[in-house]
Parts: sequence; structure tokens; C-alpha cells
Amino acid sequence: MSNQVQWENLLRKLCQAPGPAGMETAVAAVVEEELKELGLSCQRDGLGSLIVRLSSGHENAPLLMVDAHMDEIGLVVSAVSEDGYLKFAPVGGLDKRILPGSEVMLLTNPPTPGIICCLPPHVQTAAQMNEFAAVDTMGIDTGLPADEVKTRVPTGTFGVLAAPMQSLAGGHFSSKALDNRALCAVLVTVLKRLAAEEAPVDVAAVFSVQEEAGCRGAGPAAFGLRPDAAIVLDVTYAKAPGLSDEESYPFGNLTVCLGPFVDRSLSRGLLAKAKELEIPVLEEVYGGSTGTNATPVSLVQTGVPCAVLSVPIRNMHTPVEIVSTADLDKAADLLTAFIKDFPKGGAQK
Repeated sequence: MSNQVQWENLLRKLCQAPGPAGMETAVAAVVEEELKELGLSCQRDGLGSLIVRLSSGHENAPLLMVDAHMDEIGLVVSAVSEDGYLKFAPVGGLDKRILPGSEVMLLTNPPTPGIICCLPPHVQTAAQMNEFAAVDTMGIDTGLPADEVKTRVPTGTFGVLAAPMQSLAGGHFSSKALDNRALCAVLVTVLKRLAAEEAPVDVAAVFSVQEEAGCRGAGPAAFGLRPDAAIVLDVTYAKAPGLSDEESYPFGNLTVCLGPFVDRSLSRGLLAKAKELEIPVLEEVYGGSTGTNATPVSLVQTGVPCAVLSVPIRNMHTPVEIVSTADLDKAADLLTAFIKDFPKGGAQK
């Protein structure tokens, strides 16, 4: 089986599982299923983050936390109109530009499909044609009668965007939730590789919750773990029409964040290891927060040195995000090699 097929199979399992911020249980179950044969310790903390421990077997070995958030953007039903349409609020950075006409899956039991209503262009005013509708003016049509929808889809029901997953040319793959299931797939793959070898460092892999709702899950997980250092895995912006070279990165490259909110020696260690392995990595520079879980993790206890390793995706926060499976291979290769060399190449307390 080729690497591309293996990546796509794993991505399909992870991305198919619904996991809006605050409701990531189905995604955690997929991760646990993937790792069950390794016999690793898997625990969920009070918020629901899945923590997988991999011991080096060495006494007083440093503890490295590696974080990849499980959750995706979504919505929550806020009201049911008298005629049966569902009003909703965004969960995370739901992009209102792409919502009208979008398919959604409401997480009832069993799930209920729906469509966000779209005003036909024939009846729109000139002003409406040139502006984006506010989310609070939209409604979801389930096709159910008004009396039934109120019973079947009560307020507080979560939902996610829905679209078919697709294999694209050139080793690319499209799906919802690649932010951040793509890096969850990388972390699962790295754990499988490390479990077959002896690593010089203890690893706590954190599949964290609620990043899209304000980076809420990784900090409490780090508080409980008290790691010596942390690497945060997340997506970044792939080059696309309308994006400048300064704010986007071509497929074929990974990125490592630089700036005041990340640890310089840990980040430089990742860059040096990438150069050694001849893996293309670009520097992604921020003057402040990276907008990732590195910010809350770095502030835990007396401070945790953090680095951010990213893979570019296109169409972020849509149901048709795109990733290069070759980039996932590179990320897994780099992270595995870096962890195996961590005491020499990483930050330590």
C-alpha cells in the first residue's frame, strides 16, 4: 500500500468523525482505535482531551508534550422558528461567506442532514448581491415538519459542515476538518513509529479539545502533565489566489513559527533537523501570538518552551479544505527524527 493511500485511509476515518469544539468524543474514539494495538496508556482529562503516553523506559527522561487539536469548526442550534427553520450560532471561526447553500449534519441520534437556506439571486436587491448575509439571518432547512423538527432537533444541538471527501490529482486530498485532523493523522503516525523503537524521551501526545473555541483544551492538559517542552502541530495557509507570498506557503513545504511567543532554541532545533533531513521548511514569523495552542501551553505553571510545526492547507475553515499527503509524510519524518534526537536538539528545563 502506497504512503498516499495510507494517509488517505487515515484521513477519511478522522475527518468523517464529527467533532465540533466541545463535542470531540467521536474523534477521540477513532484515535484510540488506531492506537489500541500499541498498548499505550490513553486517558481523557476533565475537558475531554485525549492524552496518550509513550515511555522511553529511561529514568528521569525529559517529558515532551506534542499537541494536535481534534476539534473542527461547527455550529449549534440556537432556536427553532414557528415554520421549522433552525437558527444557529457559529462554534469557532465559521466563515459566513460560504454558508448559504451549504450542507450540514446535525448531531442528533441518528444524525439529521440539513441545508442552510440560500436566497435566489433573482430576488436579491443590488445591495444584497454585494454583501454577505449575517449568520443570525440564516436558517437551516431539514425538510421536517415544524412540529417534528422541534422534537428531533432541540436547541443546543451541535452540527458540522458536510461535503464529500475527495482524492485530487498530485497526491492532494480534500475534506472538511483537515484543520486539524491532518496533524492528528501525523501525530498518530509518529506514535506508531516511535512505539516500534526506543526513544530517549518520554512523550505525551495530546489530542486536545476546543482549540477552535478559544484554545481552551491544551492549556489544562499541559497543566496536568508539567512537560519540559512542547511542540504544537497545526495547519497554516497554503498559497492560493488572493493570498500574498508573505501570508501563505506553497505545498511541498512545512513551516516552523518564529517570534516572541515560541521558544527560539526549540524552533531552531526543528529547523536544523529539517535541514539535516533535506525537508523543505519555511520560517513563519509572528510578532505576537501564533494563534495556536502554543500560547496557552507556554503560560502553564512556570512556563513551557513551545515550538509550532505546521502543514499548509488550502480553503481553511470550509468543508473543502485541501492538503498534500506528501507534506504529511514530511511532517511525520521530521517530528519522528526530532523526538528521537530531543535531548540533544530540544529545549530542556
